[in-house]
Amino acid sequence: MSQIEAEELSRLQAGDSTAWDAFFARFNELITAVVSWSKWRFSPPTREDVAQGIRLALFKAIKSFHNESSVEYYVKRICINRCIDEVRRQIRTRQLLVPLAGGRGVRPEDETFQMADRSQDPLRDVINAEIASQVKRVLGELDELCRTAILRFYFAQQSYKQIAKDLNISINTVGSRLAKCLEKMRIIMGADAFFGEDLARSHDRC
Repeated sequence: MSQIEAEELSRLQAGDSTAWDAFFARFNELITAVVSWSKWRFSPPTREDVAQGIRLALFKAIKSFHNESSVEYYVKRICINRCIDEVRRQIRTRQLLVPLAGGRGVRPEDETFQMADRSQDPLRDVINAEIASQVKRVLGELDELCRTAILRFYFAQQSYKQIAKDLNISINTVGSRLAKCLEKMRIIMGADAFFGEDLARSHDRC
């Protein structure tokens, strides 16, 4: 994970325009990618507004950055937080309207009466969706034995006994295989610029 050199950080914190131009050129692709996530459902003008808000937030937040995490992690965190703020703003503006799900027999003109539960948490929904996406990607990178074991135990909720019977292995083998496969998942996800450091911190606390 890359870090900001002390000289570069000092120039950024001092407001050096040349340093900031280089910084934004370096991370513009990441900022654009995050605000363009389909889960936000942002229109093109909204994406640009949020991206500009992220740049302003970074300009202010860099003063408290001390290389305690990778730059990519730091920037992506701010991007996601600003996008979540915009989602919350839109929810408040729309009086917590819930998008209609097809097949429920509700007419489009009645959508304004479909109100969201006020316990709805955009942050939780977005993070859960991102985690689910990462898990799906990682499962696709695992070997067939690991993928089968994890899908059976965590998704199909089969017992060790049932898995052992179906795969013709011992119960102890099921346990050791799951442990090894979960470690493989942790290593793969640990390479991700955003989730990697969260996983590392969690692992360090164990």
